[in-house]
Amino acid sequence: MNQERFLVAGATDRNLDRGPAWLDETEPPGGPGNCIIAGHRDTHFRFLKDAKLGDEIHIDRGGELHRYRVRETFIVDKRDVRLLAPMNRAVLTLVTCYPFYWVGPAPKRFIVRADWIPPELPASVAAQ
Repeated sequence: MNQERFLVAGATDRNLDRGPAWLDETEPPGGPGNCIIAGHRDTHFRFLKDAKLGDEIHIDRGGELHRYRVRETFIVDKRDVRLLAPMNRAVLTLVTCYPFYWVGPAPKRFIVRADWIPPELPASVAAQ
């Protein structure tokens, strides 16, 4: 998944038109819990239809790179809010409407859940 997107804070209609939006009531990218980012299926998040287990997702936040690995994808009803639940580990949850080629308001949501990949230690530290 080699896609580059500009991330906006706050999932308002206006922001979602501009790009994927971080739900700012959730953990920020790189935070210790559930970071949720939403995007439109017909524009910014269309590429999620090709997400595969093991794919890496990178988020650059203020020059700090946060890496995640896709653990699972699943589909939920649009009223299902369980994916918003806080988590006790660092995860990234990407949300978009489903089906991808649906005309009009979609009845479901496609979810990509990815686990945080801890940064590698510099060689000088790892050798100690």
